[in-house]
Amino acid sequence: MRSPKSTTSSWISDPPAGAVPLLDALLRAAEEKPARFQMPAHQGGTLFPDSFRLHLADIDWTEGPDTGDLLHPAGPVRAALDAAARAFGAGSTRFVTGGSTSALFALLHAVVPRGGTFLAGRASHRSVLAAAELFGLTAIPVSQPGPNPHTPPGSCPASPIPPMSAGELEAALARHPEACAVLATSPDYYGTTADIAALARLVHARGRVLLVDEAHGAHLAFAPPECQAPPPALSQGADGVVHSAHKTL
Repeated sequence: MRSPKSTTSSWISDPPAGAVPLLDALLRAAEEKPARFQMPAHQGGTLFPDSFRLHLADIDWTEGPDTGDLLHPAGPVRAALDAAARAFGAGSTRFVTGGSTSALFALLHAVVPRGGTFLAGRASHRSVLAAAELFGLTAIPVSQPGPNPHTPPGSCPASPIPPMSAGELEAALARHPEACAVLATSPDYYGTTADIAALARLVHARGRVLLVDEAHGAHLAFAPPECQAPPPALSQGADGVVHSAHKTL
């Protein structure tokens, strides 16, 4: 007799004839209706209204005259972008379909010229280094490696990497006046946020640009007051922000 775990492992390594392994596994998982603590943020569609959730296949089509084109926004696409900009408090918003990675690529490519230098927090996603390699940029870490000293007593462990601080950024800007932009990650993967307002004051005083990877904080613009959530980066002076519906919205 095999345990359920070993049976499942056997099925995965040697699926029965006629099986559609990945689809079958997904359907079985959906039937079990598990509690979900991972991406995507819609929690198996439970956070979608039925009018949307029950028609996902019906509305899955490419761009056309009825919707407009994401690359050349007009019509409903342009109206949706404008509505998103108003909702997030942005001057302009663009949708991307390649995840936060492609958004970070676009943001860095738009701000830092080829061969240029930017400062980045150590909590940056690996795509930041990929963008630097792709576009011929120099990414300089703001802080040195070390444990996070900001873990409140009796709380869950905080991020192993401290958030970017104003003091560290001021020193880094003095060491690297050639840096034309700063990229902070806030919140990080552990929910730790940086003092974006303080960072923005330092960056803007030197005529530089502050970018924020806020993929894990797309919900902050909509959090009710009783949540006491940190304010979103755009409201604190960030010049460009990446959000992720997949992660948190």
